[in-house]
Amino acid sequence: MTSNRFDTLAACVAACDKAGLLHCQVAGDCVVQNLACCGGCEPVKSLDLLALSRNYADTNSCPAATCSPCPPYDGEPERPYFGAKCSNHQCELFDVRKTDLPAAKATLTAF
Repeated sequence: MTSNRFDTLAACVAACDKAGLLHCQVAGDCVVQNLACCGGCEPVKSLDLLALSRNYADTNSCPAATCSPCPPYDGEPERPYFGAKCSNHQCELFDVRKTDLPAAKATLTAF
């Protein structure tokens, strides 16, 4: 293996981007992603999601994953309530229902 080839995304980030997967300057630098390769089925919980740097949003760390369809779910979708913010230069996941952001709550519940 050459010095620019890595076995994992984590190894690559550790060597090439010391700030890491969660580094941000402003809230727009962060996005919400599924934590697992085959995640995202409703009802989504915070443990199913990760806030990370937009720089790594399109990085596919599971190229060989074959995912089954999500089972039927008739409840209210949970995913729209989760967002990503930049706090102390680290992306953090948040649930708008648990914040003091009434305008954001109104916007999300309008969808």
